[in-house]
Amino acid sequence: MKIRHTLVAAAFAVMALVATPVAAMASPSLAPTTQAGGSSGPPAGEGSPAADALVSRTPIPPKTIAPRNGSTSLDTNLCYWSETRNVGRTGSLCSPAKAGFTGTTGQNKPLESASFYFDQSTAMTLWVRVHFAEVGWTNWRPITSTYVMQYGDIGVGGPAIEAIDFSSTNGSLTGAGHVQNVGWVGTGTSSNITIGTTGQARWLEAFWVTPSF
Repeated sequence: MKIRHTLVAAAFAVMALVATPVAAMASPSLAPTTQAGGSSGPPAGEGSPAADALVSRTPIPPKTIAPRNGSTSLDTNLCYWSETRNVGRTGSLCSPAKAGFTGTTGQNKPLESASFYFDQSTAMTLWVRVHFAEVGWTNWRPITSTYVMQYGDIGVGGPAIEAIDFSSTNGSLTGAGHVQNVGWVGTGTSSNITIGTTGQARWLEAFWVTPSF
C-alpha cells in the first residue's frame, strides 16, 4: 500500500509539472497584443479600387503656405472644404480656430468631394477614408501639412459621399454630419469617428470635424 501511495503521489507531481507551462503559455492570449511599429500605420480595412481612384493628392498652394509660415500660433488646425453637387465649393475652414461647417443644409444636395490638410506641421496622426454611394470605401490616407488630400471628383457629377471615417493614434476628434432626410447627427469624441451613414442610401450634405491633440 505504501508503494502504491508513493506511485500515485509521483504521478500527480508529474501532471503538475506538465500543466504549469501550458497555463503560462495560455495566459498571454488573454490580453490584446500590438505589433511593433503598428501605431504609425493606417487602421485595418482595404478600400474599393473604384473608390480609391477618386482620391488625389496635390501640394498645398503657395498662397496658403505664406501666411502659415508667418504665423506664431502653436495651435494646429485641421483645414477642410467640400464640393456640393450643382453648387460648387461650399465652405472652407480650419478647425478649431474657426467654427462652422462645410456643405449645405436645406437644399437636399450631396457632397461630391471633401479635402483635408493640417495648417502646420504636427505630431498628431490622422487617417481619413470616405464612403461613396454605390462605390464603397476608399483606402485610408494620412493627412499632413504638406499635401491637400482630396476625396471625390469636382464638377463632374461623381458619386455622392455617404460617410467619412477619421482615425488617430495619438489624438481625438469630434464631429457631426448633416445626413439626407435625417439632419445633423453627432459623433461624440473619440480617436475613431464616423460622420454619416453606410447601408442606408443617404448622402452626406454637410459636416464639421474638430481635432484635439
